[in-house]
Amino acid sequence: MVALASTTSGSWSKRMVPLLLSTIREKAGSTAVSILFALILVAFVLEFNTSGQGACNPQNKGMTTLGKVYGEVIDEGDISMGLRMTGADQRPPGASVSPMEMKRRFFGGYLPQADGLPIDSPAFIEARGARYSGFTRRHGKTDRVARVRVFNDLVETNLVAAEAERLGLRATEKEIESRILSKEFYDEKGAFQADVFKNYLRSLGLTPDELRNFVRKEILRDKLVQVIASAVTVGDGEVAGLFRDYAEKLRYEYVEVDPELVVPLVTVTDAEIDAAKKDVDAVKKYYEGHKGDFERERRVKARALLVKAPSAEELAKATDEAKKKELEGQRKAAEDKAKAARDKVVAAKTAPAAPPAADPAAPPPAPPAAFDAFAASQKAMGEQAKAISDDPSKDKDGAFDGELTKVKLEATFGKDVAEAAIGLDKGQISEVIAGNQGFWVVFADDAFPAETKTFEQATPDIAKRLAQEKKAPEWAKQVAEELLAAAKKDGAKSLKDIVKAWNDAHRPKAQPGGPNQPEPPQPPAPPVKVDDKPAADAPKADDAPKADDDKPAEAPKAEDKPADAPKVEVKPTEAVPPALEAPKLDKPDLKALELKDPDVKEAPAEPTEPPIFPGQLAALDGAPVTRAPAPEPPPPFEYPREADDTVKDADDTTKFDLEDDAWAEVLGLGKDAAMKRELFTLTKAAPVAARAYQPAGSKSWFVVRLVELKQPEGEDAQKERSRIARTLLGRRQREAYRSWYDALLARATKEGDVSFSDEWKKAVDEEWKGYQRQITRAQQKSETP
Repeated sequence: MVALASTTSGSWSKRMVPLLLSTIREKAGSTAVSILFALILVAFVLEFNTSGQGACNPQNKGMTTLGKVYGEVIDEGDISMGLRMTGADQRPPGASVSPMEMKRRFFGGYLPQADGLPIDSPAFIEARGARYSGFTRRHGKTDRVARVRVFNDLVETNLVAAEAERLGLRATEKEIESRILSKEFYDEKGAFQADVFKNYLRSLGLTPDELRNFVRKEILRDKLVQVIASAVTVGDGEVAGLFRDYAEKLRYEYVEVDPELVVPLVTVTDAEIDAAKKDVDAVKKYYEGHKGDFERERRVKARALLVKAPSAEELAKATDEAKKKELEGQRKAAEDKAKAARDKVVAAKTAPAAPPAADPAAPPPAPPAAFDAFAASQKAMGEQAKAISDDPSKDKDGAFDGELTKVKLEATFGKDVAEAAIGLDKGQISEVIAGNQGFWVVFADDAFPAETKTFEQATPDIAKRLAQEKKAPEWAKQVAEELLAAAKKDGAKSLKDIVKAWNDAHRPKAQPGGPNQPEPPQPPAPPVKVDDKPAADAPKADDAPKADDDKPAEAPKAEDKPADAPKVEVKPTEAVPPALEAPKLDKPDLKALELKDPDVKEAPAEPTEPPIFPGQLAALDGAPVTRAPAPEPPPPFEYPREADDTVKDADDTTKFDLEDDAWAEVLGLGKDAAMKRELFTLTKAAPVAARAYQPAGSKSWFVVRLVELKQPEGEDAQKERSRIARTLLGRRQREAYRSWYDALLARATKEGDVSFSDEWKKAVDEEWKGYQRQITRAQQKSETP
C-alpha cells in the first residue's frame, strides 16, 4: 500500500462536521446525496482524530521493508492491518456489522466464505464481496501461518491490481463508494453512524485514504478475475458426460463371505483335527489368547411367579395419608399372596403320610411309588404360577427359556431378585423378594456351576478351530462361487432369497440338551407296579405277595375295607366296570399312579434349530453409487506435498492426484476398479456380476447383483445438469485464474518487479518453525492421558 499524503485541513474538518452530518440526516432518502456526503465524510471527517496503526501513518515510517511490488513497499504495518481485518475480533465496540461481512466487503477478494469456498462461477454468485473469494492463488504450506498468508495475499492484491491498470481497467468512484459505504453503517432511519465507522477504521489501523486505496485495488483485481473467468466456457458434451457419471445412480445388493466369520461352518476331517493337535505351540497360544471362550459362569434354569404391587418408590411419593394407607394395604396383600403361594410349593416337597392299616390281619397293601420331592415341588410351582402370577411366563407355568446367567437374571427380574436367584440349587425356592413390579418367588429347575475347561479339556475344540481357520480362506471362496452360481441360475431371485436358502441348508442341526435347547424328549414311563418301586420300609420284592397273572388287583369297597372287598374277575382285555373303579382316597391311588406317575415328565416339544448361528451369511443393500465420485470444489489451500521439518501430517503421507483410483471405491465392497466398471454393465436381464470379487487388501469375497439403475428425470434432471454445469464452469474459471496468476508472479519475480527481503525470508523460517512447535505441543497434549 502506498501512503497518500492528506491535503485536508483539520480546522476545515471541524467546521464542516456539523453541517455534513445534518445534511446526511436530512437527505438520507436520496441515495445520490447520501453517497456523496458520506464519501466526503470518509475523506475528511473520519481522518480527524483517527490514530491509525497502518503502514501509511507517520508513526510507521522506518518500519522494516518485507517486500516490494512494483516499488510499493509492504511492511509490518500492512501485515498488522491484514491480521486485524481477517481476525475474528475485528468488530469494534458499538458496531452492528458482523466481522465476516466486513471481511467479505473489504478483504473479500481472496478470503474464503464462512462456510467454505463457493462452488459456482462468479456469474452465478450475487453476494457482494464473495463473488471472487474462490479465486485465490495456490497457497504454499507456510501459508498456514497467518502472517505469511496475509503477506502473500497483499502481494497478490498489489500485483494483480497493477496488471489490471496496465490493461486499462479502472475502479470508479461509485464502485469504491458502493464497496465501502454499506448499509451496516446506517441506522434504521437511514442516518449514517459516523462513530461506528470511525471506530472500525481505528480498529484496522487505517486512514480513510488508505482504505479507499486498498478497496480500489481489490476492485481492480475482481475486474481482472472477471475478464479471465468470462473467457472460460463449458461444452454441452462435457455436461452430458458428467451428468451420466454423476447423476446416474446404481442400487445394488451384495453378499460378503468373510473367512473369519464363516469359520464355524467349515467342515474338517478327523485327520485334519489330529494334525492340528500336533502343533502344541499353536494350540497353547490359542488357549492363552481365548481363555474367556473356555469359561462359563454360573447359570440357572428358573421358573417364577410375580404378584404385582405398588412399588416402594410409588409409596414414598404418596403425600395423601389415605392414598398412602391404601397403597400400603395393596402392597401387604400382594406380599401375603406371594408368601402363601411359596408355602404351598414348600409343602409339596413333603411326602404324604401313609394311611394306617385297616386290619392288622389283612395282607399288607402294595407299596406306593417312591416320592419325588423335586417333581412335586416343581409341579406345585408351575400350578401356582399359572394360577396367580402377573408375569407373561404364567402361560408356560412360570418357566423361562434357556440357562440364565446373573446378567440375564438381572435383566429379567431386577438386581435384587437376580442376587437371590443365581445362588439357588436345583429344586430350591427363594424367599419372597420385593422387586420393581411387585413380589417375586423364584424356583430353580436346574443349576449349573461355573466351570473352566483346562488346556487338556479344551485341546480338541481348539484343534478343530485351528483346522477350520486353515481351510477357511479357500472355503469362503467356494461358498461365494456357490452363491454366485445359484444367483446366476435364477437372475430374478434376490440375493436375500439365495442367502436364506444357503443358511437353511447349512444351519446346524438341533442338538438335544444343547445350550438354549429344549430337553430331549423322554419316552413315557411304564405303569408303576408294586414290585417296581418299593417303599423304603416295604418288604423286599421276593417277600411281597404277587398278583395273580390272570387277574388284576382287587379294588376295595367305598368304605375302604380292602379285606372285605369282593373279588371281581376281569379279563385283561375287558375294561373295569365303572361301579368297581377305585374311589378317591387320601392314601396313594395305585390305579391312578399307573396312569400318570407324578415324577414322569411329559415329553417336551422337539428341539428347534437355532434361528441365528455362527457363520450365518447375510445379503445387504448397498448405498446408491455413481460412476464417479460426487464433484467437489478444490480445497481452499492446496499445500505442496513436501516433508515438514518437524511435524509429519497428511500432506506428507497423502498423495494428491486427480487421476487416482478414488472413483473405484464402492461403499460396502471396497475399492476395485474392475468391479466398479462391471457394476455399470449389469442390466435387468443379466443383473448378477460375472464373478465373485476379492478387492485388493480384503480377505472377503463378494457376490454382487444389480437392483436398479436410475437417472433423474424431468425438472430434477434439468436442475442436476445446471448444477453440474455451474460447478464445472466455476472450477475451470478458478483454475484459469490460478494458472494465470502463478505465471504472472513467476515472471514479476524473475524480472525484479516483485521482491522479498532477506528479513522476510528469515521471518518466514522462524514463523514456520514456531507454528510446528505449536502443533507438536498440541499433539503431545492431546496424546497425554
